[in-house]
Amino acid sequence: MQIHHFTQTDILLPSDGLDLGTKSEADDWAECILACHETYCCNRFKETQFKILHRQQRTPYILNKFDPSRSPFCQKCKMEIGTYIHCFWQCPMISAFWSSVTKGLNANFKIRVEKVPGLFLLNLPDKNLSLNTFNDLLFKELIFLARKCLLFNWTMSNPPTVTQWYREIFRVLPMERLSARAKGSIGIFDKTWIPLFSYLPDDLVALLLIHPI
Repeated sequence: MQIHHFTQTDILLPSDGLDLGTKSEADDWAECILACHETYCCNRFKETQFKILHRQQRTPYILNKFDPSRSPFCQKCKMEIGTYIHCFWQCPMISAFWSSVTKGLNANFKIRVEKVPGLFLLNLPDKNLSLNTFNDLLFKELIFLARKCLLFNWTMSNPPTVTQWYREIFRVLPMERLSARAKGSIGIFDKTWIPLFSYLPDDLVALLLIHPI
């Protein structure tokens, strides 16, 4: 199964360029849509992920089609055509960001996470990744926040950083806790976020649960 979704309009990238190892494209889409509904309580987060799935972001490649005076090259590496899959995954500067995120996930969950596009971009399950229900939910939220950092820097020449990723996590965490408390599900919140709480210093966790950074 290939990432046809990301490459079907990219004339410089073969449609079989990225193997997701899943059964069929229909299965992939079902998993992607289900993950959107199950992972995010915030409608804005759901909307953001749906926009990613439907390729709503305008890449240099697409903008060049509208206006030939605009460069079709990636705004970050400036070496390759800025197709959707390049801007989200294959650009060397973006790939380095995903490598840093992978190291952070390995440290938080104390497991070995493989940097694969199906998992990191589409929330497709990885058969080699063994997480319980709560850890899987947190894992998907953290990866989504990394994707959100990519969107923050979409038109910038600089790629997102792992510091920016953690800052976004710290901003969202208190709001997630308030939402859980309002819904009477604070116990589920604690079980979901415990890998991060265990990884961070206690005084930082206490601060985060009161005020975002």
